[in-house]
Amino acid sequence: MHMTRSLLHSKVMEFCTKIGRDPLLVQGAGGNVSYKHDGELWIKASGKWLADADKIDIFVPVDLNSLKDAIGRNEFEEAPRLTQPSSSRASIETMLHALMPHRIVTHVHAIEALVHLVSDDCEARLAERLGDFRDWVLVDYHKPGAPLATAVSRKLAEARDASVVFLQNHGVVVGGHTTDEVSALLGLLTARLHSPVRQAAAIPVDKRAQELRELGGGYRRLQDSELEQLVFDEESYSRLSHSWALYPDHVVFLGPHALAYDSLQKSELLQPIENGRTYPIFIKGAGIFITEAFNRAAHEQLRCYYDVVRRLPMGVQTRTLTVTDIAGLLNWDAERYRIENAK
Repeated sequence: MHMTRSLLHSKVMEFCTKIGRDPLLVQGAGGNVSYKHDGELWIKASGKWLADADKIDIFVPVDLNSLKDAIGRNEFEEAPRLTQPSSSRASIETMLHALMPHRIVTHVHAIEALVHLVSDDCEARLAERLGDFRDWVLVDYHKPGAPLATAVSRKLAEARDASVVFLQNHGVVVGGHTTDEVSALLGLLTARLHSPVRQAAAIPVDKRAQELRELGGGYRRLQDSELEQLVFDEESYSRLSHSWALYPDHVVFLGPHALAYDSLQKSELLQPIENGRTYPIFIKGAGIFITEAFNRAAHEQLRCYYDVVRRLPMGVQTRTLTVTDIAGLLNWDAERYRIENAK
């Protein structure tokens, strides 16, 4: 049945608002949604929040046929052409959405999927959990944008009917003809990949740490007792040092490595890093300390990390982004733009 663009747009906006307000699917400006209609690809603009779809226009239209032509030539660097004037940029992942054959394409950083996608044995874990659901492929980590779209295109050439694309150390892409179809697939994945939240084991906190509210250098304590389990729980704290750079958005918004200290006395590095940006400081048994630069987008990403770490079983080995991967993200104009527009 042919659907008018206005009706399709309305259904997609409702879908975006719903998933955008579920922190187990979408965090801040992360993830994106697109729909195809009459030669146009409507996709979330870079830096916009899916949760805001019912309040502001978060989509921009680009020419789909020119992107398909570029895909046919294996030219994944092709810049999307806006079909209407806009002050916003199309998502970094526009080419990825264009090459998926489905009318509705949704890319989310679903917590239940990330728990497996950051694990060393992720393919085996996915296969075991998904069982008789075979409509999926797994793509190794690649930098978002053209490199990732290229890798996904090659994988889909081997499995053209796949409606689910898992992206190692990144997220999951789901395609469908309707938003209801995509919602059903997300529900299936969430249920089958579910991992219980590990019970936190609190460590002793002395009176001084309990009363501590500020550090030097403009740092103040983050008032979030749930997230503070990252420094009060032994297993969670240990992962700060060896399981930090798990996926792109985490690195982009929270930095290349965790500023974690075993005691107050060791927390002397209180200076802005990386182009004047400041990142959280984690002090074991004392708290998480932030500056005014720690905005809502960064808070959402820290919660995402917490949600993943607390679901990782004890002892599970993770695969982290390499130094080269991290450099490619932090020195990228497209990600700087997204940070500035995702506050």
